[in-house]
Amino acid sequence: MKQGIDYLSGQTKRNLDIVGGSALAVALLPAAIVIGAFVAIDTHEADPFYRQTRVGKGGEPFATLKFRTIVRKAMDVSITQGTFDSRASKWGQPLRQAGLDELPQLYNVLRGTMSLVGVRPMVETDIDYMQFAAPGLFDEWYAYYQATRPGMAGPSQVYRHHFRDGKSREIYRKSAELDLRYFDGASLTTDLRILASMPLDMLKTNVDVVENAAATDLQK
Repeated sequence: MKQGIDYLSGQTKRNLDIVGGSALAVALLPAAIVIGAFVAIDTHEADPFYRQTRVGKGGEPFATLKFRTIVRKAMDVSITQGTFDSRASKWGQPLRQAGLDELPQLYNVLRGTMSLVGVRPMVETDIDYMQFAAPGLFDEWYAYYQATRPGMAGPSQVYRHHFRDGKSREIYRKSAELDLRYFDGASLTTDLRILASMPLDMLKTNVDVVENAAATDLQK
């Protein structure tokens, strides 16, 4: 494993999560309350939060917290999921595109089950598919995955937002490459740079996806 593990598993990164996560939680609390109210109305659910079991540090399962973007009864419909989900509610899709559905994961960061920056938290089937899609990278990637906390932000998360369908061998292979590149050079400076650029990167990515989708629709 590479030198980046010293930072990834060290106290400096955890301090950034505590200080940065607390500051973001306080700053974004008013927006989160408004979003939560809209989500409750939009999905007809008293509880605006969606909880899903993901694999965390050391292979331990934990519950991620997100704003609900799909009406409960539509969850029974099995489809390939990505940033654009045909099951999403009226306000759910814009929240997914902007990444705002993941704001409640700041709670996971403060609890210590996630980090502000890191690899995307995976469900068990995602990890199985990663092994299938990127067999040459999987062992190193998974060793890092198990040794660190998954993150809210990161290069592979931005990359995945380029696509309507988030599940293909190429997307998973490229995601593994981006994660390993991040792991290799991980440092406080790297994390701060990613956090500072993430909002603009997400905005640019979403514009690209919508423009590309519109162009594709015109060609049909």
